[in-house]
Amino acid sequence: LRVLGVEQAASSSPTAAARPQTAAGIDVQLLLTGDPFERSLADALRRCGANVRAVREASGAAPVVVAGARAGRLIPKALHALLEQGRPALLIGGAALEWLAAAGVATSALPVPMDGYVRRAATGADFWRSIEVGVYAAESVSSASLPPQIVALAAAEDGALLAFEHRRLPVVGLLFRPESVHEVVGNGVGRAVAQRDERV
Repeated sequence: LRVLGVEQAASSSPTAAARPQTAAGIDVQLLLTGDPFERSLADALRRCGANVRAVREASGAAPVVVAGARAGRLIPKALHALLEQGRPALLIGGAALEWLAAAGVATSALPVPMDGYVRRAATGADFWRSIEVGVYAAESVSSASLPPQIVALAAAEDGALLAFEHRRLPVVGLLFRPESVHEVVGNGVGRAVAQRDERV
């Protein structure tokens, strides 16, 4: 919501975060990359109230959403330049990993790829609540390995990064599918969640 320009500041308050938020009227560009879930992602954005336009190349000032498996270049050089200039962007899956790698963050190959796994993610400024998300990944990033300019927004109980935000640029990355979120659980301020991963 922040990267779409709806919510301007992060809040660690459960009460504030529980207020209904929508992206009503916000124009969003969905960069077509061949991601198999592009249609469901576009539908999820529309359900938030956004006006979604599928594009082959980003143009104008509207926020950009990029998703896909990390194979080849998901973020073209021209888009990398736009992001450095402050173009709001939501990067999902391989696009988020590609952007982290460009920022010098190391990734590690998973011994077994997660193809449709449900993971419990602790979220919020103080990780005060948890959500269950769907993960499709062959690589992992430790939340402890992030440079100072990138902050973790969500992590699994083993420390694997699941969401991040740049402190200066309006860039947010999700290492899960946002249209897969299916449960929100109150968890008490500052408490982490420990639950085994499950295959969908």
